[in-house]
Amino acid sequence: MLKKSMDILDVYAWISTNKNKLLECFVDNAYFSKNKWMLKLRGKNLGTPYLTIQPGARINLSQTEPALKTIDHFTRFLRSRLRDSRIVEVSMPRWERIIEFEVEKHGEKTRNIVELLPRGLWVVTDSEYRIKYASKLVEYRDREIKPGLPYKPPPSKGVPPSDDSLATSLLQGKDLVRALVFNWGLPGHIAEEIIYRAGLFPRKNDNPKTLSSSDIEALINNYKLLTDEAGRGKGYLVLEKENLQLFTAYNPSLFKEEYEFEVKELDSIDSAIDIYFTRLESLLELAEKQGEMKAKLDSLNERILRQKEIISNYQRRLEELSSTLSLIYSYFTEVSNILECARKTREEKGWEYIVKNCPGIVNIHKDKGEVELSVNGKVITLSIRTPLEKQIVELEKTKGELKRKIDAALNALKEIEKEYDYTKMELNKVSVSKIISIKPRSWYEKFHWLFTRNGFLVIGGRDASQNEVIVKKYLREKDIFLHADIHGGSAAVLLTNGKDPSPSDIEDAALIPACYSKAWKTGMGFIEVFWTMGSSVSLTPPPGEYLPKGAIMVYGRKNYLKIPLRLGLGVDVVCDEIYGPYYKVFISPPEVVKDKSVAYAILEPGDDSVQEVASKIAGYFSEILGNFHGFSVSIAPAEISGFVPGKSVVKLIQRGDRRVDCKE
Repeated sequence: MLKKSMDILDVYAWISTNKNKLLECFVDNAYFSKNKWMLKLRGKNLGTPYLTIQPGARINLSQTEPALKTIDHFTRFLRSRLRDSRIVEVSMPRWERIIEFEVEKHGEKTRNIVELLPRGLWVVTDSEYRIKYASKLVEYRDREIKPGLPYKPPPSKGVPPSDDSLATSLLQGKDLVRALVFNWGLPGHIAEEIIYRAGLFPRKNDNPKTLSSSDIEALINNYKLLTDEAGRGKGYLVLEKENLQLFTAYNPSLFKEEYEFEVKELDSIDSAIDIYFTRLESLLELAEKQGEMKAKLDSLNERILRQKEIISNYQRRLEELSSTLSLIYSYFTEVSNILECARKTREEKGWEYIVKNCPGIVNIHKDKGEVELSVNGKVITLSIRTPLEKQIVELEKTKGELKRKIDAALNALKEIEKEYDYTKMELNKVSVSKIISIKPRSWYEKFHWLFTRNGFLVIGGRDASQNEVIVKKYLREKDIFLHADIHGGSAAVLLTNGKDPSPSDIEDAALIPACYSKAWKTGMGFIEVFWTMGSSVSLTPPPGEYLPKGAIMVYGRKNYLKIPLRLGLGVDVVCDEIYGPYYKVFISPPEVVKDKSVAYAILEPGDDSVQEVASKIAGYFSEILGNFHGFSVSIAPAEISGFVPGKSVVKLIQRGDRRVDCKE
C-alpha cells in the first residue's frame, strides 16, 4: 500500500495545528507547479510560506521555494478571486478528509473546499456554497461539479472517535482489521496501530464478535487517544533500511516496535507532509522516466530486428549472386554455348522451342528475355539479349553494390545497438530500485517463520534472546517445541492452537531449527532435530543451577527426526482488499515450495556468500514479478539475506506453480 494521500488523522492534525495560524493571513499570489497549486501567504506569525494544495493528496504549509512556478486556467481564476484576500475561517466541517477555508476580499467572501479523498477536487464557491469554479469540472454518478450549481460533498465514510455507534459497527466486521477499515472508515495502518496499542495485534484477523467488552472498550479508547495525540501536530517519518515508507501524525508504535522500522520525529505535521510528498514526487518522476526509457528500448529493439532482417536479405542475395558468378566462371564455355543455342532457336523457331532444342535450359521468361539454366546441378537465370561478358560485368557491379549496402547496414546496426546500450545504461542509472510500497507485516515476521503444509505457524528465534522470548511468551503446553541436536541454533515452536499436527507438519517445522543452526554453517548434509511437547519445556533451571541466557530446559521425552539441510525460499503475490497487491518472501520445505510460490529457489550449504546468494535470488524474483505479474519492483538483496542461513549454493531457481491475478 503506497500512501497516496493524507489520512483522516493527518487532516485532523493539520487543522489542529494551523487553524489559528492561518487566520488573518493574506494571499499574495497563486501558482501552479506540476500537479499542485500554491498560495503565497503573508502573516504575522508565519512569515511568507506557501500553502500547497494537491487535491486528492495533501495540503500543507511549506517554506520551500518551488523549483517550477507556472500558471494554468485554475490559477488565473484563483488570482482573480483570492489574490490580496484575507483568510477569515479554516475548518474541518465533518470527520472526513475535507478542509474548508474562507477568504474575504472587498467585503465579498469566497469559500475554498479542498477534498483530499480519491478523485478529490479544489472547489471554489460563494458564501452560500454555489460553485464558482473548480480544479476540475466533472460529473460523477453521485454529484456534479459545475459553475452555478450548489456544491455537494462526496459521500462521507469516516466515523469520529466520539461516535456512539463505534462498538456496534465494530461487531459487524469480518475480522478486526477490516472492521476498523470498513466500519470505522480508517486506513489499514491506523487500524493496525489501534489494534496494536489495544494489545490485540495477534488477534487482528479474529472475528470481532469473539472480543470481550473490555477489548472493545480498549479499541475505542485507543482510537480516542490516537486522535488526541495527532492533535498535537507533530509529524513522523517511517523508514525501512533508510527508504522512506510513509508519514503519520502520531508516534507509530507498531512500525517501530513490532516491525522494527526507523521512525523520525519532526516538529510539525507540515514538515512530514512536505518531505514525504517531495520524495514521492521524485520517485514517481523517476518511474515515469524509467517507463519512457523502456518504451525507447522496445522501439530500438524493433529497429535492431528490422535492420538484422535487412542485412540478412542483403547477405542472402550476395550469396546467390556470388554462386551464380562462380558457376559462370567455372563453366563459361558451356554457359556461352547454351545461351547461343537459345538465341538461335528463338530467331529460327521461336521461344517455345528453346527448352526442347537446348539441353541445360529448364525454363524461359519470354517477357524478360531470360532463361533458366541448370549448371552443375544448380539453376541460374541469365539474359539471351545481352552478351554474357556484359552480364558478368553487371553482376559484378551489383555484387559490389550489395557489399557496400551490407557494410552501410552493419554500420547503421552498430549505431542503433550503441544507442540501445547507452539507453539501457541510463535506464539502470535512473531505475527506481527502492521499494516504495508498504507491505503489511505480521507479528511473527520478526522471528524465523514458516507455515507447514497444513497451515500451522512455526516461529523460531534468530538469537538467544528470541529463543527465550518464543518459549516464555508463545509456547503453550499443547504446542510443540523443536531444537537441533547441536549447540547454538534456533529454537522453534509449532503453534497448534489446540489442534493435532500431522507427522509431516512436525517435519516441516523442524526445518527452522535444522537450517538455522551451526550445522548449516559447517556444511553438514543432515542434522538431528528433537521435538517435545510444550509442557515438557521450562526456562527454570534445577535448584542450585544456573541457566545461561537463551538456554532452555527440557524435562520430558525427546523425539528425534533426521532432517536434510535443504531450504526452499519462495515469493508469492498476495491480493489484499485493504493494502492492494503485494509480494511476500517466505521459506518452506523444498518439496512444497513450488506449489506455494510464483518463483522459488532451493538452497543447500555451500561456498557462496549470503550476499551473493541473496543478490541472485532477489534479481530473479524481481524479474518474475515484473515479467509475469506486472510488479514494478526491485527486491533488495537485504530482503532475501535474512532468510539465508549462511554460505550456500543455489541448487535450483525457477518459476513456481502459483498463478495470481489480482483484480482491481
